[in-house]
Amino acid sequence: EFLSAIFKDLIGDEKPMVLSIKGTIDASTKWPAGIGWTPGLDTSDPALNWYFTLSTYLPDGGAFRRRKQQFHRAFGVMLDDIGTKAAPRARLDACPPAYLIETSPGNFQAGYLFSEPCADLSQLDALQNALVGAGLCDPGAKGPSARVGRLPVGLNGKYSPPQICRLAEWHPERRYRIEDIGTLL
Repeated sequence: EFLSAIFKDLIGDEKPMVLSIKGTIDASTKWPAGIGWTPGLDTSDPALNWYFTLSTYLPDGGAFRRRKQQFHRAFGVMLDDIGTKAAPRARLDACPPAYLIETSPGNFQAGYLFSEPCADLSQLDALQNALVGAGLCDPGAKGPSARVGRLPVGLNGKYSPPQICRLAEWHPERRYRIEDIGTLL
């Protein structure tokens, strides 16, 4: 339901990516390529670390990959580590996110959905860089064309014991023009 609400206007062969990782996540983790998401794909196994992209991709030789060359459109941007490494949650009040996923106690990923998907990668990069520069996102969260965020199901395997991810806020009707996100935040 979460992904269907975000990606309600897919066109042709474009697909966002989903991927899952079993067990602990650390510097030695081998990240899978993922698969192109379609409605009905089961992403509900609570024993896995689940991720998705806010960007869509077009197939190359039938395969979907999280690469700039296959980037098609972005449906939003994600701010990482709200409440810990980045800004406190209250800093987002001027421009409330469409979703907040708690990835560990007091640590959130905030998702901003666009009113119209963005195919201009330079505009998307400029927005993400501005958000990072303003302290609204973990500095390691650049590269929005291929960036993954957590799904509101599953584990955060960076901790022992693993933390359970949960959807703290969900407002899919909140959609912004790219220019407005930059101005309001």
